[in-house]
Amino acid sequence: MAEIEKQIETSKTDNELIRDLPIMKYAGIETYDKRIVASLIEKVEVLGSAEILVIWKHQDEYDRILGQIS
Repeated sequence: MAEIEKQIETSKTDNELIRDLPIMKYAGIETYDKRIVASLIEKVEVLGSAEILVIWKHQDEYDRILGQIS
């Protein structure tokens, strides 16, 4: 079964792979409300008085998209 899934995965074009990523449902959104932001952010760490670190839920997908379009 895993072999068949791998064949299907490799037969898709880059655009199809990107289109199928769960994060793509947020593409084109021009304004973000609290619900959308909460669905995108895993956590926020306060590192200092003027610095925060945002951990994104879909960072691996974001990196994959950037790799395809760069």
